[in-house]
Amino acid sequence: MRGAPEVPEGYVRLNQGSGPKDRAELLTQLTGQPAATWDFPKQYDHDGHSPDKQLMGDIRQRLAEGKPVLVGTHSEREVGGPLSNDLHPAHAYEVTEVDDQGEIHLRNPWNALDPKPLTLKQFNKYIRPRYTTLE
Repeated sequence: MRGAPEVPEGYVRLNQGSGPKDRAELLTQLTGQPAATWDFPKQYDHDGHSPDKQLMGDIRQRLAEGKPVLVGTHSEREVGGPLSNDLHPAHAYEVTEVDDQGEIHLRNPWNALDPKPLTLKQFNKYIRPRYTTLE
């Protein structure tokens, strides 16, 4: 299309980051299975579970099913300063575990230093309120 901006490809595009829809597309391309992005719950469900309890249950269930759970961090501007726990701002991570203490473990896809486990409060502060996984 004439006048349309050129979309970078390959490694050049990778360095520009990704959003939840990009991550869903990537999961589908890698696995051949449909993927989707889900917003974090915002209200109590019909069983009286809090949004936090629903979120932790959803993530645990998907991990138990062997499904990847991908999240992205906020920028420093969005949280009003540097992120803690060795998190990179505006970066994608894979959730690898929700441990018995309720801490969330993340893996850095750069294969660099993984961040320290996050409490639910830190997770809600530093992570954008949506995750990507297989359907």
